[in-house]
Amino acid sequence: MNIKLYLLVIVSCFHLSAAAQSQITTTGNNIINLTNPYAADITIGSNANGGTRHNSSIMFWSDNSASRIYGADDKFYFSIWNSPNPNISLASGYGVASYFKGNLGVGTTNPLDPLDVKDIFRISGFNRNWRIMSHVADGSLYIRDETATNMVMTFTTAGYVGIGTTSPAEKLSVNGKIRAHEIKVEATNWPDYVFDRDYKILGLNELDAYIKQHKHLPDMPSAKEVEAKGVELGEMNKLLLKKVEELTLHLIEKDKQLIAEQNINHQQQNRLKLIEEKLKIK
Repeated sequence: MNIKLYLLVIVSCFHLSAAAQSQITTTGNNIINLTNPYAADITIGSNANGGTRHNSSIMFWSDNSASRIYGADDKFYFSIWNSPNPNISLASGYGVASYFKGNLGVGTTNPLDPLDVKDIFRISGFNRNWRIMSHVADGSLYIRDETATNMVMTFTTAGYVGIGTTSPAEKLSVNGKIRAHEIKVEATNWPDYVFDRDYKILGLNELDAYIKQHKHLPDMPSAKEVEAKGVELGEMNKLLLKKVEELTLHLIEKDKQLIAEQNINHQQQNRLKLIEEKLKIK
């Protein structure tokens, strides 16, 4: 009877031990000891002092497959158990390349690109930190410094780009100065038509009356319009060239009148000279 009870206790303990998960009790040595950098809670592939070493690995089994973490040479790998090409390679040597295969998600469980970051991406600089943010409400993308005082660039879903502004209204809106070696503006209907024979130009008297009434040249925007809407460089260059060409026509006409008057004066002087000779007036 006692033997049966003893066997029953042994079987019960074996059953409970098999059902429980395996456990590893660590030494609690989780602070790096500079005098012994090999000291760790668990050491795999070497003895506790980093003596004789060999490549080592850990397998994690699931119902359908298995994953493997292993160290070889100076790298740390993550891969499927039977794959010769690891998905992740982390190099321990300085300047040695590390890589990640597949899509990596930060803040998302469904990465759709090699690097898929949800909402905010932070870049640490030497004396300033930067953030690349996707605005949840309107879908715009922002680049700004960490203090949020300098909004550098904005990309909207409509295809507009803003520099120094969060609400660009054109393909490129800049809140500030632009410096460039050259700016090329494409334009149509260049005002060479001013020199056509059928083009009607305002006379100087008409132009004088218009200026007195409107306080600006014909076809040109007023000061209030420029302050409210700004100036379109392409259109303004056409208007300015048009006014220069009209002014050129006025100058040509005035030059013709001046030459004609000079001819008349010359003829009159010749007649006066003949009269003086006949009258012998000295």
